[in-house]
Amino acid sequence: RVEGLFAKALFMYGTAQTFYSPTHALLFANGACFLATAGAFFATNTNKSLYDRWHPLGLHLVPGLWATLVALNHTSLLPPAVVAEIVHVSASL
Repeated sequence: RVEGLFAKALFMYGTAQTFYSPTHALLFANGACFLATAGAFFATNTNKSLYDRWHPLGLHLVPGLWATLVALNHTSLLPPAVVAEIVHVSASL
């Protein structure tokens, strides 16, 4: 349940970041990741026979690639104070 909640939140953040893609190439890449992830989600939830084949690719591999693209190439949509707190908490772990 928690994993699904975080996966959906990451999907929404990636979708929001897609609208702020700094280049056309990143817009294309982010858009492709959006379509692949959304397509895999709907396909595997409406046709369970597709689950074993498409779930790992469309709901694990592609979102990981998408998150990496966003992390490396976008500025944060979160307020700077929130980002600073996340970095502070992460450093203390």
